[in-house]
Amino acid sequence: MSAIFQGKVFLMVGKLPKSQEQAIPAGITSNGGKTTTDLENGGATHVLISVPSDTRQKITREASAKGLPVLIRDYITECIDANKLLDEKDYLQEVSAERVKRPSTVISNDDDDADVSPDDAPTKAVKRKRSTAAVKANPPPKAAGAKKKKKKAAAMDIDDDDNNKDAAVSIADDDDDDYAGSDKDAGKGKKRARKTAEKKEKDDDEEKKKKQDEEKKKKDDDDKLKAAMAVTSAPTYTPKTSTVTKKIIKKGGASVDPICEKADICHIYQESSDKIWKATLNQTNIKDNNNKFYMIQLLQEDANPNNFYIWNRWGRVGNDGQNKLVLIHNLEAAKLDFKRKFRDKTTQEWNYNADYIKKPGKYMVIDIDEADDPAKPDSPVPDLLNPEPPKQEPLKSKLHPSVQKLIEFISDVKLMNDALMSFEIDVVKCPLGKLSSKTIGKAEVVLKKIEDLINGNKFGKNISSELEQLSSEFYTLIPTVVGMHRLPIIQDVNTVQKKQLILDQLRNIDIAATIIKDSSDNKLKEHPIDSKFNSLHIKLVPLEPDSLRFKQIQNAVINTIAATHYMKLKIVDVWELEREGERERFEPWKDNENRQILWHGSRSTNWMGILSKGLLIAPPSAPVTGYMFGKGVYFADMISKSANYCYAHTSGGEGIMMLSEVALGKTFDLTGSMYMEKPQPGTQSTFGQGRYIPDPAGDIVLENGAVLHAGRQIDRTKQSNLLYNEMIVYDVSQIRTCFLLRLKFN
Repeated sequence: MSAIFQGKVFLMVGKLPKSQEQAIPAGITSNGGKTTTDLENGGATHVLISVPSDTRQKITREASAKGLPVLIRDYITECIDANKLLDEKDYLQEVSAERVKRPSTVISNDDDDADVSPDDAPTKAVKRKRSTAAVKANPPPKAAGAKKKKKKAAAMDIDDDDNNKDAAVSIADDDDDDYAGSDKDAGKGKKRARKTAEKKEKDDDEEKKKKQDEEKKKKDDDDKLKAAMAVTSAPTYTPKTSTVTKKIIKKGGASVDPICEKADICHIYQESSDKIWKATLNQTNIKDNNNKFYMIQLLQEDANPNNFYIWNRWGRVGNDGQNKLVLIHNLEAAKLDFKRKFRDKTTQEWNYNADYIKKPGKYMVIDIDEADDPAKPDSPVPDLLNPEPPKQEPLKSKLHPSVQKLIEFISDVKLMNDALMSFEIDVVKCPLGKLSSKTIGKAEVVLKKIEDLINGNKFGKNISSELEQLSSEFYTLIPTVVGMHRLPIIQDVNTVQKKQLILDQLRNIDIAATIIKDSSDNKLKEHPIDSKFNSLHIKLVPLEPDSLRFKQIQNAVINTIAATHYMKLKIVDVWELEREGERERFEPWKDNENRQILWHGSRSTNWMGILSKGLLIAPPSAPVTGYMFGKGVYFADMISKSANYCYAHTSGGEGIMMLSEVALGKTFDLTGSMYMEKPQPGTQSTFGQGRYIPDPAGDIVLENGAVLHAGRQIDRTKQSNLLYNEMIVYDVSQIRTCFLLRLKFN
C-alpha cells in the first residue's frame, strides 16, 4: 500500500464515469487518502471534480474562497497510476474545461487581475485583452445571463470592477411623438423636442469629453508607469483563508501587513508622519452579500531603499484572502501604481488622510490607528549603526501585589481579543485598538440614523431598503465576520442598542490598547505593570480585611444582593480609589445634603478606560435606545443590580465594581421610564424608584455625611414598573469615585 495521499481528504463533487465510480475512491483509499461529500464538516483538504465546465468554474471559486486546491479526476488517475505525489503548485484546476499547467511566472505590468481568483487570472487576462479592441470597434450585445453571473461573483466577493470598464453605454432617444396634437401643439412640441435634442447633445458632448479626459489621464498614468518601471517582478498570488497569527512590526509611522512575506525587511513608504502610503478599504453590501476588504501598501526595502513593492491583499472579511506583491525599481512608478489601484477601487484620487466619501458600489477608506499590536510587542530589530545596549536586570514593580494583579486583570489582552471576537469584529484586519475613534464616531452617527428611521416610521411604511443601505454603511465602518453568511440588517431598536454597546466597548478597548502600547515603550525605564498603572493617574490604597471600612463594604455586598438576582459575591480585594483632579471637580457638591455611596459595574475590559477617563456620558451622536431615563451616568443602591453589567462569565468568573460618592441633590422621582437629556427643572438628578430597596435601618453614614446602603432588601409596598432603584446624574462633576472592588462571582 502506497501513502501518496496520506493526510489528504478529497471532497467528491459531481458524478464519476461508471468505469471510475469505484476505481478512483478505492485508489485514493488504498494510497492513504480519504473521501467525503461534506464540504463543511468533512475535513476536506482538496476538491476532486467531475462536472460540466460551467459548474466547475463556480465550484473552483467557492473552493478557492475556502483555501482548498481543486483537482480533476484525470490528474488523480495519473497520480494513482504513476504512484506519484500531488504537485499542487503545478497542477491546480483552472476555470477552463481542460487541465492546464499553471505558468511558473505571470509577467504583467499592471494588476488588473488583482481582484480575481488566482485560478481565474490567466484565463481572464486573455479574455480581457481579446475583448477590449472588439468592444471599441463594435460593442457587443450584453450576453444572456451576464446579470446572473455578476450576482454570483458578488456573492463570492470577487471584484468585477475591471470587467465593466469596456461596457458600452447607450442613451435612449427622446420620443418626439409625445408632442403630437394640434398644429399649435405640434409647433410647441417640435420646439420642445429641438431643445431637448440640443440639451441631450450638449450633455452627451460633456459626458464624452469627461470620459475622454478620464481615459487620457488613465492612459497617461499607464504610459508613465510602463516607462518608469525598470524591472517588475511577477505578481505573486497566495490564496489564504485561515487566520494567520503573525507579529505586527511597526517601523516609522505604520505597520506592514504581517501576512506580507516582506514584512520583516520592508517598511511602508512615508513622506512625513502624516503622509503614509497605505490604504485599508472595506465594502459591505447586504443585498449582494458583499462583505470584503482591500489593502494597498507601498513598501520600501530597509537595506535597499531603491527597491519598492506594491502589496495588495483582498478577500472576504474574516479571511486572509488573496494577495499580490509587485517589485518596482522606481518610486514614481510605485506611486502611480498605488494611485491607479486606489482610484480604481474608490473612484477618488489618493490624498493621504483625506475625508473620503463612500461612492455606491465602491470601497470606503477605513481609518486605522497605527500603533503596535499590544498583544505582540516588537522584538528588537537589529541596528548595525546603534548596537543594542547590554541587557539589564528585570525591573521590579513598586506596586502592592494586589494592585499588580488588578492591573494584569484589567489589561489582559486575551480577554480584550475574546471580547472583540464575541462582537464578530475582524481581529485580523482591525487588531486590538486599531479601529480609530474617528471611525467609531462615524459608525455611531449611522446607528443614530437607523434609530431615527425606525422611530420615525409611525405609519408602517416599507423602510427595508433604507435600513439595508444604512446597515451596509455600518458594517463597512465596523468590519464584521459572518463567514459566507449574509450580514443581518439592523432593523429594530434592540439591535441598535446591542451595536451601540459594542461601540462603547471598542472605545474603552482602544484606550486600554494605547496604554498597554505606551507601557511597552517604557519597559526599559519602569516595570510594564507600573507603567500601565501610572498612565491611569489614580491612587489605590488596599483596605485590610479587618479594617472598619472593609467590614462596612462587606456588609453592603452581602446584604444588597436582590432576591431575583441569583448570584453570590465574594470580595477578593477592596481599595480606596482617587482619580486625579476628581476631588477638585467635586468641590461644589461636597456639602450637598443628598450624597450617597452607590454602585456601578462594567465589563473587565472597560476598566482601563473608566479609570483613565472616568465615568462618561454618551455623546449626542449616540442612539438614545437603551437609556430609560436619558443619557446620563447610572448607579444603583443594590449591588446585584450593577453586578449584572460585569458579565463576569466572560472574564473567568471575576469582575470589577466601583463605589462612588454621588451628589443627587433634589431628585425627580419616577416609577417608569422617561427620556431626558438633562435634569428636570428645579432638580439635579433622576430617581427611578423600585419596589424593592435596601432597608434604611441598615444605612451607614460615613464621616463626610455620605450614606452607604447596607441594609437587607425590603418591599416598599409601592407600585412601580421598576424592581430596584436607579439613580441618574447628567453632570459628571457630581461624581467622586471612592472605592474599587474585585469580586468573585458564583
